This record gives sequence, structure tokens and C-alpha cells, in this order.
Amino acid sequence: MSGKYILVHDLGTTGNKAVIVNDKLELLASGYTPFKQYYPHANWVEQNPEEWWTAVVESTQEALKTSGVDPADIAVVSFSAQMMSQTPVSKEGELLVDRTAIWADCRSGEQAERIHNYFGGLDNYYKIHGVGWQSELHVINKLRWIKDNMPEVYNKTYKFLQAKEFIAQRLTGNFATEWGDASMCAYMDIKKRKLSEEIFKAAGIDMDKIPDVLESHDIMGYITPEAAKITGLKAGTPVCLGSGDVICSDVGAGVVERGMAYTYIGSANWTGVFREAPSTDPAVKMNCSTCLPWPNAYHLVLITAAGGIAQQWAKDNFYGLEDYVAEKLGADIYDVMTDEVSKIAPGSDGLVFLPYLRGGGAPHF
Repeated sequence: MSGKYILVHDLGTTGNKAVIVNDKLELLASGYTPFKQYYPHANWVEQNPEEWWTAVVESTQEALKTSGVDPADIAVVSFSAQMMSQTPVSKEGELLVDRTAIWADCRSGEQAERIHNYFGGLDNYYKIHGVGWQSELHVINKLRWIKDNMPEVYNKTYKFLQAKEFIAQRLTGNFATEWGDASMCAYMDIKKRKLSEEIFKAAGIDMDKIPDVLESHDIMGYITPEAAKITGLKAGTPVCLGSGDVICSDVGAGVVERGMAYTYIGSANWTGVFREAPSTDPAVKMNCSTCLPWPNAYHLVLITAAGGIAQQWAKDNFYGLEDYVAEKLGADIYDVMTDEVSKIAPGSDGLVFLPYLRGGGAPHF
């Protein structure tokens, strides 16, 4: 690998962070740009992919400027990103919707019920794909929702892309996905590690609308001259897809051997463990994902959809005045909140908060 540095984008639910690290994985600089979520109807959660792109461009420029790194010394660009979205684009990469449903969107209940019935119940379906989220979140059902409710968009769609894949296509002009994201879409046979023709048949979705599936570390393309001009990167820089944030967190936490586990708190919360074989026990319904670049490596994850995002919800609903004052004073509102709650006795006088702001979560999906 030529070049001295790696540029990584953490394309999350609330914003994009670009970081530059050296070959020892030491952080040199970072840039961050937030973006919005939209809630047009109950159970709908959308984002504008153009805002993703703007955030990636701005945070890239900030990281390059802060670090002083020569773009020619960037060896590769890669991603850790939110999962389970489905952005429809044309063969030219044109965005076909103003906003796209992200992972937390739960509008596809009717479509989920139909696919359950096809397989004779949820348990039989789960045994194939191994994704333990509530079915309304499954990408395969979101695709069917588009076909049912936006047929003109579905028919024009060349490929459905995950968030990081949309950005990678803008950077390189190429279309691809990788096994980590694919394994969390509920359209893969997790035991055979391939897309399931039977699931696509049950959903009535054209499998060729899913891009080619690569390994996370494969080079999927190179920065185009146009993207280089916009971002400040060097044309010809390799791009790898990396993987979804859940899976990257597993690897980043060092959970790569049996008996290892970790807990993560982001917009969502999850606890993950390593396993040498997939688990599709319907009595447990864990999320079983794969992406590691060696055989017999899987991660089992239990997730609650509203984790850190619940803190944002509390800020927006209970701390309006404090947020205004903090902004005027140049303070961090979350530091203000932390200081306030630190004065409350342990146990909060018996107050219990159930973080079901985006549907349920583990262990009752």
C-alpha cells in the first residue's frame, strides 16, 4: 500500500466524522459535519443522501486542513457507516428520491407480514437470514415498500445502495456492497454466505438491483477527477467499503476470538460476541452478521434502537432554555446535562426510563 495515511469516514446517524490516521493507527486529525433526520409520519425516519455527501465533503476538507497532510499521501479511503438503509439510484448514480428511509424506519410492517407468511412464519424466515431486528427494519421489506408505494422509483432504480455505498459511488463512479452490510439486510443466506434467491423471490424483488458483494477490504474503485476536485483528495486514491458501524465496532473492540464480548453506546446500543459459526436459533433471535476477512467468523449482536439518541431526545424536549444559553456561552449542552444529572442520587428516586423511542429492541423484537 503506497501512501502514509488512511482516511476513514464514520458515517453515522447524526453526522459524518472524517479521521486521518497513520500506519500505527495514531489519530492525526478529524473533521465532523452533522446532518438531520426527518420524521414525516409515525414510524418513518428519513435522511437526505445529499446531506450525507455534503457532510463527507466538508469533513474531509476539515481533516485535511487540520492535519496538513498532503492528499497524495492518503493511501486509501474507507468507511464505517450506519446500516440498513436503501438509497435508489440510476445507472448514472442519480439519486431518485429526495429522502431515503434509514435503519430506524419502521413503515414496512405490511410487507414484513407477507414475507413471514410465505415462509410459514417468522421463525422459519429467521433461520435463513439470521437478522434479529424487528422485521419492519429489514431492508428487504423496505425495498418491497418502495415497489408497492413508489413503483416508478423502483422501476427506474439501477441499484439500491447502503449509506456508505452511496458515498463510495459518488467518489468512484462504481457500484458495490460488502458482506457485512449485506448480512444485516435480511436477504442473505447467512449459513451459505450468499444472497438468498428464495428470499428475493418471496419479496418479489429483483436481485440484480443489489450491487456486487465484495469483501470489506477489497478495492471497489478509485477517486475520480471530479470527486477529487470537490473533496480535495487526489484522483486515483483507492477506496474500500469497510463495513457497517456495528461490525467495525466489533473488530475495533478486538472481539475476534471466542469468549470475547463488548458493549457499544452510539445512537443505538448493542452488545456483541464472537462466534465461529452462525446462530439462527429463533428462541433467541440475535443479529448474526459476517464480514471478517477470514472463514468461520461471525458476530452475534443484541441491539436496542434508541441508545445515545435518547439523550438527544431528552435535550430536544427538556433542555430548550439550557441549550440556548449553552450555545450563547460556547458550552456543550451535553456537559451541562451531565453536570445537572450528576447531582441526582443513584436510583433517580425509582424513576425508570424505557428507551423504546424507535420501536422495541433486545431481547423482545
